[in-house]
Amino acid sequence: FANYGLKATTESGQDLFGQAANFLQNDFYVDDGLKSFTTPENDIDIIRSTQAMHAAVNLRLHKFASNS
Repeated sequence: FANYGLKATTESGQDLFGQAANFLQNDFYVDDGLKSFTTPENDIDIIRSTQAMHAAVNLRLHKFASNS
């Protein structure tokens, strides 16, 4: 069910949240995402965008970890 929710969210948000949709398509396995960023600001931007994309379909994306 988790995989279907992520894929459906990605497809519906592709136009409005392109970078976040790309993150979900390429850097998620089931419900875990793993990605490296050059700056913490880039990381924060993609997290917020991905959360906004999920919020648009009433899903809550949470539990993030960083070494920065």
